[in-house]
Order: sequence, then structure tokens, then C-alpha cells
Amino acid sequence: MVKIAAFKGIRYNPEKVSFSNVITPPYDVISSEEQNELYQRSDYNLIRLEYGSDYAEDNEQNNRYTRAAQTFSKWLESDVLIQENSPVYYWYEQQYNWKGTNYTREGLIATLRVEPYENGNVLPHEETLSKPKEDRLQLLQHCRANFSPIFGLYPDPQRTVENECAPVKEKQPIIDFTDQDNQSHRIWIIDDAHMHQRLEEIFESWPVFLADGHHRYETALYFSQIMGSNAPDGYHHVLIFLFNFYSPGLLILPTHRAIKGLDNFNTHDFLSQLEKYFTVVNYSPSQKEYLPDFIKEIRGKSHDHYIIGLCISGYFYQLHLNNQEEEARHDVDILQKYVLENTLKITADELREGELILYTRSEEEALRLVNEGEAQASFFLNPSSIKQVMASAQEGQRLPQKSTYFYPKLVSGLLLNILD
Repeated sequence: MVKIAAFKGIRYNPEKVSFSNVITPPYDVISSEEQNELYQRSDYNLIRLEYGSDYAEDNEQNNRYTRAAQTFSKWLESDVLIQENSPVYYWYEQQYNWKGTNYTREGLIATLRVEPYENGNVLPHEETLSKPKEDRLQLLQHCRANFSPIFGLYPDPQRTVENECAPVKEKQPIIDFTDQDNQSHRIWIIDDAHMHQRLEEIFESWPVFLADGHHRYETALYFSQIMGSNAPDGYHHVLIFLFNFYSPGLLILPTHRAIKGLDNFNTHDFLSQLEKYFTVVNYSPSQKEYLPDFIKEIRGKSHDHYIIGLCISGYFYQLHLNNQEEEARHDVDILQKYVLENTLKITADELREGELILYTRSEEEALRLVNEGEAQASFFLNPSSIKQVMASAQEGQRLPQKSTYFYPKLVSGLLLNILD
């Protein structure tokens, strides 16, 4: 059964910082330009802990991981970061807008005891890459803290947890601000011991599905195993945001793919080879003004059958899968099996290393990569539904890495968890 625990959360001191200036996106979506901008935004921006800069003179004694540990200690000592006096849970409400529609996403922030997937209590839905786990392990070993939560989903059709926690919203939130992306964030403390016990009992009934943060979860599990059973209990937990997937406010976007760096790649041969698996339809020149209608048509037809968009050599194409009885539930499965593996002969190891594939949730960026010569082809995918994701996880199927994009990404810097 799933084990959650309250924790003595660490948060920024509102008397010393403005929250909108110190939070960051998750490390895995930050470009080098954004990293520099976040450094400039505030001397206390979490980027210095979560994803610090590398320098040419770095060595084993002085690098971004050692600097993160030193900065973390300094901020704690100077009360830039403050810690709760006793273990608590938190209720988090996030409001955001996507293409003119307002959403509210709210759930519990806790720590989750890590355990192998084989136990069946924590269920993944995506494969992971090796390099991000090596990076996160270094950070965890140096800082002994979680600077950002993973994102977990639980099945609660009766909305039991939300009903139990609703009274805390009658109090004053400890965090309440609107960030630079116009998303609002509010957090309340849950400090009642009876409610703690009730929440822990409730969560013993359900598995937790990992929506986002597979790399951090697997790193936390490996770190727990390194530390061993005699380590303090905190070393066996990871910071998590828990959201009921029966609640409104959950939005899943597709993550599009682009390929680059393939030797002897020929467009004509590639399109010909695709006809073994797909009906290939030339849609239009790959100009920006045609992109909205191209995406709209792919979305509309996806309700009836498997269809993937392709941009290559100045044209948009639609790839209609010939075998519409295919058992795969996701566009990304179709792409990986028939295009990346069977046609392009990209191996599983090459996919895990991530050197040949670029990922983006932006259709405009996927188009730009090809039109400006940074990629040889881009593939436009349809989003998976939450039912599809849950079905795959329950059946033990792992989707290719970066298959889903739960929008918006959880920001880093609202709450931190020190393991000691």
C-alpha cells in the first residue's frame, strides 16, 4: 500500500523575497537562455539550487552541485528559506489559462515513501533517459533535499481527499501570489494531527500513478537504496504533489518529436518506406500560415483512426496508419514502432540516449526546427487521454520517454523537502 507522510517543509521567507521572482520551471524544460534570465531575475532564484550554471573551471571540488549545497545552507542560515516547526501537509491550488479557457488544479503536497514499481503501488507510464537521472543523483547526493515535487495522480471518484481538505481553505493561505506567466498559486498548511492520520489511511487504498517526474522518482528510489534501511526515514521519501484524476483541471498536451543527425537520410526514400505502414497524404507546403489548419485536421481525424503529422523538406504530410486495428493506444507508440524503429532503424539505446531526437510541445517550434535546418523531420502527435495513460500504467506498459505533457508543469520553489 502507498505510504505518505507529513514533513517539515521549507519555503521562501516572504519578508525577504517575492515569490514570483524566485520560482522556476522544472529543470528539464529550462533552456540556457531561460537559465540566464532566471539568474538575473533574483539573487535568490531557485535556479541556483535546482539547475545551476556550469563553468569552464569547474572540478570535483567546485561545480554546480557543490555550489548548490553551499547556497542552500547559506539561505537556510540567513532565513531566506524558513522551515516549519513540525511536520505538516499542504493543500495547493493553481489557476491557469490555456488558449482562452481557465483551469483550476488543486491537490495535496506530501512526501511519498519510494518503492520499486514491481510492488504495484507506484505506477509509471513512461520510459526514462539515463543522463537526467545521473544529474539528479548528483544533486541529491550533494544537497540531501528535494527542490521540486514530482506529480502523482490517484483515483478518487468520490473526491474524498478534496472533501476532507476543503475546510483548510477557510484559513489564510501561507503562500498567495500570481507569477509572471499569470498563473496564481495558493498554499494552505494542514497541521491537524487527526486529519494527518485520516489522509494517510485514505491513501493506503489507492496506487499512485506518476504523471511527471519519473526521473526524479527513480533517482530518489536509487538514492534510498544506496543509503540503506538504517538511514533516517526521510531518505526513503520524495516530495510529491498528489492530484485526483477524477477532478477537473487536468490538461494533457502532446510532446512532438523532431529527428536530427541521421546519416545518409533521404526524404524520397523515407516517404517511400513509410508507405509500408501508412497512407502518406501530401497536405500543403510547410508554411506557418498553414500550420493551424494542419493541426486542426489531425486532431479532428484522430477520433476515428490513428494519424500522425509530418513536416519534411518543405511540406506537411498526414500519415494514416494502414492497420487501424493496431493495439497501441497512443500516437507516440505508433511513431516509435513504425517510424523510428522499423523505418529509421533507431535503436532503443539510441532513443534512451536522446541524441537523435528533439522534443517540444510547441507546434510552431517543431515546424521551425525543420524549416531552419536544425532537424531533418518533425512529427506532430495527438495528446493521450487520461484514461489511456492510466490504462497503460495499470497494464504495466511503459510509453516512450516524454510521451505526455501535463500542462502546466509544476513550478519549483514553492516548497522544499530536506531529507535529514
